[in-house]
Order: sequence, then structure tokens, then C-alpha cells
Amino acid sequence: MTKPVRAAGVARPIKLLGPYKLDAHREALICKALDLGSSLRGAAAHAGISPGTITDWLSRGRTGEEPYASFAARCDLARAAWEVRSLEQIEAAAAGGAWQAAAWRLERRIDRLYARKAPDLSQLIEKLVNERLAAELQAAEDRAHGLAATAPTPAAPADPDANEVLE
Repeated sequence: MTKPVRAAGVARPIKLLGPYKLDAHREALICKALDLGSSLRGAAAHAGISPGTITDWLSRGRTGEEPYASFAARCDLARAAWEVRSLEQIEAAAAGGAWQAAAWRLERRIDRLYARKAPDLSQLIEKLVNERLAAELQAAEDRAHGLAATAPTPAAPADPDANEVLE
């Protein structure tokens, strides 16, 4: 099926591609990419198809429809193999003395105890506001003391009787 397309003012037919067929070559490309740790989007690009196509094939496979069920199982296996290899690398790094690898493992495996906690924004805001108010109060007190120290001492009220000549 063709559809005319205007490019640079010239109409030319392009072929519209129909649904892709799951074949051994595409499956191998997808599973290889997943085995290397690729996302579905990256695996789809590697196989020359859209991410939606892989998602559709996996969904159909989860229902038991063949050949998609076998494809979904192989994708799961490829992802699991990548995960295990990655964990083996982290374990080897931790065993070699890289404390960051051990910390990473703890943060992700037992996150309720070891994951970094995001700061409570309300407490952070309250702290910043209090610090700002304290600084402004201190500045106002400093200005008040500074003005009192530099202001001229008020003259004593004149004693009306002091300039009187005694008679």
C-alpha cells in the first residue's frame, strides 16, 4: 500500500509498513539487547521496531499465545541473566573492598533501613525561614545599637533659673 507524501514540493509514494512479524532474527536482536541490560525502548530500536510492538508481543505472550509466549519467556530469561551478572559484578567489587558497591547493595536491597532519605521539605523550609528571621532580627538589633552609639547625646534641658542674675 502506498500513500503520496509531499517532500520539497514533489509528491512521491512511500510504502507504509504493516505489522511486524516476530521472527527468529528480530527475537535474537531483542533478547541480545535485553541480555546486555537494554530497556525495551533500546531493544526495540536495535531490532528496528517500535517499543509498542514489543509491548504488544509481550502482552500477547503473557496470555499464553504462541509464538509470543516463548518470546516473552526468552525476554524474561535475558533480563534475569543481565540482572544476575550485574549483581555478580557489584558483589565482586564489594568483596574487593569497594565500600560504595556494598552501600549500593544495602540501599537497594534493604531500602527501609539503608536507603537515603529525602529531606522533609516542610522541616527544611521552616529551618530556612527561622534562620532568615534570626538574621534579620540580629541585623535590626545591630542597626538599633549602632544608631544609639553614634547618635549625639541629648543636651540636658536648660535650667531657666541658671542664667538668672541674682539680685
